[in-house]
Amino acid sequence: MKVEVTCPQCKSRLSVEAGQTVSCQVCGNPLVVPEPVYAPRPSSDDDGGGGSSYKGWVIFILIFVVGNYILYATTGFFIFPLPRR
Repeated sequence: MKVEVTCPQCKSRLSVEAGQTVSCQVCGNPLVVPEPVYAPRPSSDDDGGGGSSYKGWVIFILIFVVGNYILYATTGFFIFPLPRR
């Protein structure tokens, strides 16, 4: 596998095979080219750590109820009026 490396002494770019020791073509400095390290990718079936769906609905309803209460307490209006029986 070809890897692009930069010589630390003369800053020239070289394209060499990974895992080899080579000499810079410009200054002759020996370069050790390590094997590339790849980070593991998350699996495609991972949805990003969402959690349970009911938690989202509970939070939504609580925010809606509290917001509706604050609106009623300050203005006297409901977003969705509840019928009184």
